[in-house]
Amino acid sequence: MIQILPPRRDEPNPPPAEPGRISVADMDELIAAGEARPIFPEFDVGPTFYERLWWAVPQGAGELERGYAVVSDEDQLELTAMFLRLEGSAEVAASYARERREREERLLGGEPDSDFQLRRLEQQRRKDSGRRRGWLRR
Repeated sequence: MIQILPPRRDEPNPPPAEPGRISVADMDELIAAGEARPIFPEFDVGPTFYERLWWAVPQGAGELERGYAVVSDEDQLELTAMFLRLEGSAEVAASYARERREREERLLGGEPDSDFQLRRLEQQRRKDSGRRRGWLRR
C-alpha cells in the first residue's frame, strides 16, 4: 500500500500525486522522520528503503519530477545485498576505529597532548605495520 502524504506547507500548489509514486520532497520528509532509509545518505536522491521495499527515481527525462517508484524484483534483491554489504563494512570500520582509539589511549595514557606523545604514537604505528607474524624476531 502506498501512502500519499499531505502537501508540504511551503509548496502552495503541489503537483498532483501519481499513483505508485512518491515525490522527492515527500521522500525527503520520510527520511528526515526516520521512516525511510537511503542506501547512500550522502546523496540527495538515491535508492531508499521504505515500507519493506526499495524505491528509486528511474532514469530518464522528467523522472525526477515524477518522483520515486518501486524498483523491480531483481533490483530489490541486488539493493538488499548491497545494503547488507555496506552495513557490514561500516560496522567493521567502526570497530577498527574504536579499537585503534582504545589502543592509542592505552599507549598514551589519554589524549595526545604533546609533540613527544604524537611522535611516540607514530613510531609505534610504523613499528607495528612493519611486524610480520610468524617470523622469528632478531
